[in-house]
Amino acid sequence: MKKIMFSDKMGLTEAVLKGKKTMTRRVINPQPTYDEDKGLLWKGAYSGLGINNPRDAYRNFRHNSPYKVGEVVAIAQSYATVLKGENQELAEKVFNHLELNGYGAGLDNKMFVRADLMPHKIKITRVEVDRLQNVSIDDCIKEGVEKTHELYYRLPLFDGNFYRTPITAFTAMIEKASGKGTWERNPYVFVYEFELIEKGGEE
Repeated sequence: MKKIMFSDKMGLTEAVLKGKKTMTRRVINPQPTYDEDKGLLWKGAYSGLGINNPRDAYRNFRHNSPYKVGEVVAIAQSYATVLKGENQELAEKVFNHLELNGYGAGLDNKMFVRADLMPHKIKITRVEVDRLQNVSIDDCIKEGVEKTHELYYRLPLFDGNFYRTPITAFTAMIEKASGKGTWERNPYVFVYEFELIEKGGEE
């Protein structure tokens, strides 16, 4: 099983666990380039073919996605978070793992945790390829942007700012998550829509 990480500092992990975030965009690395005659060039080969139609090329490029439709993926959390969680059986497994392998980086850094020791999972329901700036208003809400009572928008973890539109809020989110200038570069991204698997659901 694979794992996927969401930003804790921006409140995105919590937004996923509460069902408020059901979509995520991940910058494709390295970036492909588009040729009108051959489609998308990536890693030295034309992987997404689409004659004079970038949308066809995008669709044909989807098979390069790290996550596939129907795949169940673990939401990465630090072992410390799992140990403090409600799943006592899993917490015991994590404790035994740490006792056997040492209290290393995974205790506080979710980058180093095992997917099978994570308590929460999502199921990928849709995969697309697109340019970042093609995000729709509806997609911004799926990404976790929240509407306030005053008809402004904010990020899942309030950063002290209110935004006039979902797009400007999403732009701020991307800049914080992927680095300043990401929106302006308008990179190709994998777009994942997903659903949270409830406890006892599909594995």
